Amino acid sequence: MPKHTLMRALAASLTVAAIYFTGSYAPLNERWDSIVYSMAFGHYFIAFLFSQKQLKQVTDQPHFVWKTMGLLSLGGLFYFRQWLPLLFYFGVHHAFNEVYQLDRVTKDRENASVRALRPAGAAVNLSVFLFLVRNQLYIDRRHPEAGFPFLPLAAALALSYAVYFYWLWRASRTLSLTELIDNGAAEIVSLFMVYLSFHWVIRSNDIVAYHFIYWALRPVPGLAQTRPTELLKYSALTAFLFGFFFLVSPLGAASYPLQGSLFHKQFILWSYVHITTSFALSDFHPRGIVRFFRPS
Repeated sequence: MPKHTLMRALAASLTVAAIYFTGSYAPLNERWDSIVYSMAFGHYFIAFLFSQKQLKQVTDQPHFVWKTMGLLSLGGLFYFRQWLPLLFYFGVHHAFNEVYQLDRVTKDRENASVRALRPAGAAVNLSVFLFLVRNQLYIDRRHPEAGFPFLPLAAALALSYAVYFYWLWRASRTLSLTELIDNGAAEIVSLFMVYLSFHWVIRSNDIVAYHFIYWALRPVPGLAQTRPTELLKYSALTAFLFGFFFLVSPLGAASYPLQGSLFHKQFILWSYVHITTSFALSDFHPRGIVRFFRPS
């Protein structure tokens, strides 16, 4: 059974349901943004808790101080100087996470075609994300209304899919049917999302919400099978964190505009912190990045 694909489908379904039942389907919707930001803060906190083993691996390395300072400095430049806007930064983070976790459900992950499929899949996920949120992209931040040229995005999408399908075909000789579904279903379904984007505005926070919901669900099957008591604690903590941050959000106890608020600014700041530190702490990145920060 392609459990990974089913988990993705469940997360996508819950995201659509959340958008629909909260009435948050307007192109610009502070209600939905507040909900997503509340999920974000809980996600960042829990991700740090789950990264204690990886954090120890990083700090045990002889040159971890210089590596960490370099990583945080780069993240600081991305944040303070906007060398890499959050939309692009999240796109890279999301693409890596979606693709490199597949090594956990692929037996012959050392196969050359499977290894080549990973960067090809990351390129597809990033291209799809940028294409879906193209209405929010721009080149000149002084004139965001100018937008981003359509043709480069379409060309990048087409090229990335051509390379991806070539390596998926090559890898299909090695993958079982279940592995093939897990390694290809989401990227194929994403073509429908590309079609849908011509008829419906897909906002970046819709995809961000899917990302948070998926990662909130991901530990559940493992905990349910081996540590049901820990599952109850995890569920309670997840619910508490969302409730707490929702309470202090613009929709909570004190109503206030979201844009320009401290809540909004903290979301931007901690998103940069989370994505930057994930390059050192998360296993779901290209091997070169993981080995650079955690050689052992």
